Amino acid sequence: MKELIEEIDEKGNPVKTISRQEAHEKGLMHRTVVLMLFDLDGRLFLQKRAGWKKYFGGKWEFSAGGHLEAGEGEEKGMKKEAEEEIGVKELNLKKIGEERVDVKQEGMHNKEIVSVFKTVSKTGIVIDGEEVEDGRFWELEELKKEIEENEAEFTPLLVRCLKKYF
Repeated sequence: MKELIEEIDEKGNPVKTISRQEAHEKGLMHRTVVLMLFDLDGRLFLQKRAGWKKYFGGKWEFSAGGHLEAGEGEEKGMKKEAEEEIGVKELNLKKIGEERVDVKQEGMHNKEIVSVFKTVSKTGIVIDGEEVEDGRFWELEELKKEIEENEAEFTPLLVRCLKKYF
């Protein structure tokens, strides 16, 4: 079954419903959401994308994230992705920014407006073993040092957002 999302204009207004595949093949702008989930000690949970994933497989990534379905609101979509990927429910989300992505790689043109959320949670993490290879909490200073030494192990958008927001 095709995943249906919305093509959007430069201001983020819906244009029409399209498939996720069409968006990536044609470079049509669409919306995604990402989450930075912190524990009560201020550590950031990151997931490691499954190695089989075509784009950024095996790279450290946001706590959770994904495409918004056609007609889906940002918060609803973010909560759905967090529950699916890391088993966390009942989130008190705070939107901390928006990022624009325009990346061409391996026959794909990914053009997105990404809503960046953060939250603090005391709930345990349950990793979706299909899409997520690993996951762990990081002290921010430890994470920044690891990125400095091994930036290629992290997705570019995660690195950008960590530098900008933290």
